[in-house]
Amino acid sequence: EILTPGDPNDIIGFKSVAGSKYVPSDIEDTHYTIRFENDPEIATTSAHVITVRDTLDGRCLDLSTFSPTSVCIGDRMLELNGEKSFTKTLDMRTHINAIAEVSLNYDEAQGIAVWTIRSLDPMTMEETWDYMQGVLPVNSNGEGEGAISFDIKLREGLADGTKISNRASIVFDNEDAIMTPIWTNIVDGVCPESRVNDVALKTDSV
Repeated sequence: EILTPGDPNDIIGFKSVAGSKYVPSDIEDTHYTIRFENDPEIATTSAHVITVRDTLDGRCLDLSTFSPTSVCIGDRMLELNGEKSFTKTLDMRTHINAIAEVSLNYDEAQGIAVWTIRSLDPMTMEETWDYMQGVLPVNSNGEGEGAISFDIKLREGLADGTKISNRASIVFDNEDAIMTPIWTNIVDGVCPESRVNDVALKTDSV
């Protein structure tokens, strides 16, 4: 039997308090969260290397303002301070006997962000493929879920009705890349107007 991880995934961007994807013209900042799961319905082993790639639309987004905020793996969170390229570690013990090495490389000119999460043996700090040491096990009670979040500003002067779309690809180990759904926001820069066209005077006489 060939053991493989499996990944349904999602991406979530800006939403108003009412849940609308329309972006008011006075909103400068937006944000995205890319989510992934080692799905128990299709996966048969842990994921040891997770690669997330997001190519951002520089026509609508200010690529210079890309600011990573967090990486979550199971119940562990790595809070970030906006550094655009880094390598950090997240200790997954005692639940999983592994260290998660989290790396980000961001190409500002192209707007390409690539996160790589590798499973390291905590004794040797070398990459491990032991099925018991994969940092993203087959999901049970959320332990096989992860998320990557970042902020980014909109470009100035976007026209009313401009569509801002984003999607990411996620690869577990040596499996094929799986694309997230496309998340689309729409710039809403025109305030609604209301007017009274006619008033009819009515009297109530008895």
